[in-house]
Amino acid sequence: MSRLLSKIKKGSAEIIGFIILIVFIAVVAAPSIKTLGQTVKAGVDSTNTQVTQTIQK
Repeated sequence: MSRLLSKIKKGSAEIIGFIILIVFIAVVAAPSIKTLGQTVKAGVDSTNTQVTQTIQK
């Protein structure tokens, strides 16, 4: 019985550790992802403007 409890506790600790790691990565990566999104948005806006100007000619 104590072996089973030990395995359960170890499994729970691993899951909690994994969740903390994922949250940490998300917090650290968030600014980079936001910057990438802004860059992509600027590119799409520029392309839309160019296409609109080409169509209107």
